[in-house]
Amino acid sequence: RAGRGMGTGMTGAGWAGLVTRAGRGAGVRAAFGVALLCCWVGGLPIADGQMVGPNERPTSLAQVDRIINSTNSKVKGWAQLEWVDTDGVRHLGHWVDGKVLKPEEMETGYCTGSKAFGSCCFNGEGSFIFPMIAGEHRWNRGFRAFVYLMGLFWVFLGVSVLCDAFMNGIEAITSQMQKKKVPMYDRAGHKKVDASGATIYTEVETEVWNASVANLTLMALGSSTPEILLSVIETCGSGFYAGNLGPGTVVGSAAFNLLLITALCIQALPDGELRKIEKYNVFALTAVHSVIAYAWLCVIVQFSSTNIVELWEAAVTLAFMPYLTLFVWAADRNWFKSHQIYPEAEEGYDEEGGEVDRAGNTNGGVEKVGSTEGGGETGRSFDRAAAATQRQVNPSRAQRRREAMRFISAPQSAATFATRRTSASGLEDSAEISFVSAKFQFMENVGDATIGIKRTGPVNFPVNISWQTVDGSAKAGEDYEEGSGKVEFEEGCTYKEISVRILEDEEWNEDKDFTINIKMESTTDVIRLGLSKTTVTIIDIDHPGEFCFNESTFMFMSSDSKAILAIERRLGSAGVATVKFKTIDGGTAEAGKHYEAVSQTVTFQPDQAAAFITIPLKPDGWDDLSEDAATTIRFFAELDEPTPVGGATLGKNNKVEVLVRKVDAEEDEDEEESWGGQFRLALTVENPKEATAGEHVMHYVTVTWKILAAVIPPTSYYNGKVTFVVALGLIGLVTTFINDLASIFGCIVDLEDSVNAITLVALGTSLPDTFASMMAARSDTNADNSIGNVTGSNSVNVFLGIGLPWFMAAAYWEALKAPGNEEANSAWRSRIERSYPDSNYPGVASKIITENPTGAFVVVGGSLAFNTLIFSILAIVCLVFLYIRRVTLGGELGGPKGIQIASSVFLIMLWVIYILISSLQVYHPEWFPDLSTAGS
Repeated sequence: RAGRGMGTGMTGAGWAGLVTRAGRGAGVRAAFGVALLCCWVGGLPIADGQMVGPNERPTSLAQVDRIINSTNSKVKGWAQLEWVDTDGVRHLGHWVDGKVLKPEEMETGYCTGSKAFGSCCFNGEGSFIFPMIAGEHRWNRGFRAFVYLMGLFWVFLGVSVLCDAFMNGIEAITSQMQKKKVPMYDRAGHKKVDASGATIYTEVETEVWNASVANLTLMALGSSTPEILLSVIETCGSGFYAGNLGPGTVVGSAAFNLLLITALCIQALPDGELRKIEKYNVFALTAVHSVIAYAWLCVIVQFSSTNIVELWEAAVTLAFMPYLTLFVWAADRNWFKSHQIYPEAEEGYDEEGGEVDRAGNTNGGVEKVGSTEGGGETGRSFDRAAAATQRQVNPSRAQRRREAMRFISAPQSAATFATRRTSASGLEDSAEISFVSAKFQFMENVGDATIGIKRTGPVNFPVNISWQTVDGSAKAGEDYEEGSGKVEFEEGCTYKEISVRILEDEEWNEDKDFTINIKMESTTDVIRLGLSKTTVTIIDIDHPGEFCFNESTFMFMSSDSKAILAIERRLGSAGVATVKFKTIDGGTAEAGKHYEAVSQTVTFQPDQAAAFITIPLKPDGWDDLSEDAATTIRFFAELDEPTPVGGATLGKNNKVEVLVRKVDAEEDEDEEESWGGQFRLALTVENPKEATAGEHVMHYVTVTWKILAAVIPPTSYYNGKVTFVVALGLIGLVTTFINDLASIFGCIVDLEDSVNAITLVALGTSLPDTFASMMAARSDTNADNSIGNVTGSNSVNVFLGIGLPWFMAAAYWEALKAPGNEEANSAWRSRIERSYPDSNYPGVASKIITENPTGAFVVVGGSLAFNTLIFSILAIVCLVFLYIRRVTLGGELGGPKGIQIASSVFLIMLWVIYILISSLQVYHPEWFPDLSTAGS
């Protein structure tokens, strides 16, 4: 028995590597191995080969069926054994310090029994790179756990930094534009022709990537890359066997995103402010598919083919991704005319806002946002970010995530990046229909609120659009009269107006708002929609409002000639009101040297919602600064003395910091578009003399990852495609570190992979998305970037993060069913027996092997199916709750502070329930229904 067992069970490690694997002379080699082991560690004699009785341990190596792993030069006196007792029960044990542990000792010991193959153990399974230090498993467990936990957090930061660069490439790819020729149409909708009868074409500029498809594919991939790659690496790297860490992270990350991030975003807004998802039909579409995705995941592992994922099941899972992409693209192209998925679904659509007329001087002047173009005054409007486009107000998800990562690793760089974004150029000259402003405000006694719609670009053809009001916190029938209709722009016409009746009440209340959407009556490439929705705010007539800045910090470049600060008037706009504005030195910038001091009274006319203050900057003031002088200087701006006294008040942001960063003109234009610029940013502490201790620490903690990210080619190479590929490869490498560190840490502290995945790993991979969502909730005018993209990202996690590796694994084992692969099939059977012992999975391994003698891709439902089922139920509860908030409050995020806190606590409790139930099912499966055989 000993000769047979050792001849078949040696792995080549340690002393077993001294002999060959040839079949001839197996008994001689086995005897040699047994003798060597006895001489080395001493203890068990070579006895008569009597079999071990039940619940007994071997007293002789002759009673050992096989030695699975053996010691080598790194570790002395250790071996892993397997034997069969007189009842035919197979046992695993460790030969440690001259004795064999009893079966009951094996099941609870560290790196013994069923845990002997843990990644933290000698010759363990489940890791690829770590552990790297010889004899590491003999360290103090507490110290070793601390080292791996700190390493895991550090690698989380690293993969986030690399994802920042990855997002740069994605944004460069999706922002490409192309020019295309499209036919021109006459009033009747017929193509125009010339004298020879040939169609007349005009040239328009459109995006190469459809915006909705880009958000669902590349943008979602960018935010979910760690989870997806972790699942792929775990499955493919383990020899195409299923693991718990990757799929568990996909489900755990989905729960974290939907429940916890939404909870944090709800309470991130000031008291009374609301944010709603504008592309709600898109959100609903992806929400339904995300629930279907996780329900399908439960079905294929538990009911369709119990504990086996067949090739067609994995293929269907992966095929859901192009199906959903095609669905969204078709809806965006207005194929479903009876139910258009996007109200702004036209060729080349982007969320660019309308221009507004501004007047003012350049020396500390005030720019008032008032009348719109096209004639008489139609209400006071403003753009939140004091920019010309809606995209500047609500940047892309990629930009928000990049800002979040820079906030974590380099806060000052984050402010610089945000400033570059808000300094973007305005609209391009193209044929376009849009509202004249992203927001209008009217007094509640205005009667008919008049909204302007403009047309830019070529006007030599007619265009028809339709419009519709949509409830927000203002309700149709209570605060305004619901309206809809059609607007025709005749040939040559550039401006039209629509009106909505505002209903006055006799009670004071907070500002309420509703939106108006416009859409094309027919799909055309000749003209596109620009700003296709606007927000109308109804102001109570009894309050003059409060004054505040729209940001807490403003950032500008030393090459800028002026700094423009926006002052908002909130919670009312009745009558004439004033507020005093002044600049204050108080920092490192000097008035008269770096900027011109401004002190003036800003007057707001009735209904005026915003004003802009211009502060002249002096670029020449930097010339006499030394090389080691601060690279960022600062001064302050303050609001004071609001009038009328006793009515107008000051809001929270009544004093702000203005930062001016020193840059060369060339560096300002394209610092990040060169490799040298990337390395300078990676190695530099922004304004080291004024940076806080925490900023210094965070820079040096992440500097290794910043340097690695700087190796990635800039986006100027092949429009970001090289950036995309190289960044993806580096993220894959670092994700391998996450797999190893997380698996080993869980093994050390006895934390199961399935629990580790839904807690620690899900938290680490979702951290940048958490900051990005909270920043978007505070700064955007809607909830699309903060929570609207969560459901789409969760769908992509399943379709790619699980569908792709499972398809590869199912195809691999399907190929091995062919004749001539008996050795691989035998290894598969041994692996299944070892991975699913009867002590934990009664009868599962034998059933799988009996039904699939030539191998298959095994995914035992167990905790994965249970986690998925629980998450699907809680996801439906969360989505219904958000819909109730939308209907009752007018938005998914924000609201009165008390309701914010209650909503956040409710969603956090859902997440806690998910974690508790899923964890209890892993450690106490007897308390729950047995899903491992539910599909039998």
